[in-house]
Amino acid sequence: MLAALELVPDAGSYELDTAGSTVPYPSRGGLVVTLTDSTTGAVQAARNFSWIKIGTAIRAEDPDAINAWAYTHAGSADRIAYSLVPFRSSYGAGQQVIAGQSKYEGVTHAEYSVSFEARDCAVHPVTQLCMM
Repeated sequence: MLAALELVPDAGSYELDTAGSTVPYPSRGGLVVTLTDSTTGAVQAARNFSWIKIGTAIRAEDPDAINAWAYTHAGSADRIAYSLVPFRSSYGAGQQVIAGQSKYEGVTHAEYSVSFEARDCAVHPVTQLCMM
């Protein structure tokens, strides 16, 4: 158990900074946490949790719940991954950017940026707003 505890990072220290995105993120959403054994590739456990957005940062709504779950389900896992559950976002036509920085204890460990040209809903009528 001690080895598992040392491998489980504090979920309260993780955030996804969405600064640089032109696509609006909702104020809350779903987050999938996956524990994997990198030697075998086997998923030890995966579970949905909730996230909240404060400013440009997305953080776990209840990081203590993630920590407790990860500690009890880590098994031989030595990798933890966080993935946002897909969500709808209203944005205008034109060039759009989805950007973010994955941070742990304020240190950036990964960055991403994807740009795309959003279509004009007036030209392509749909029953919903332009959505991603």
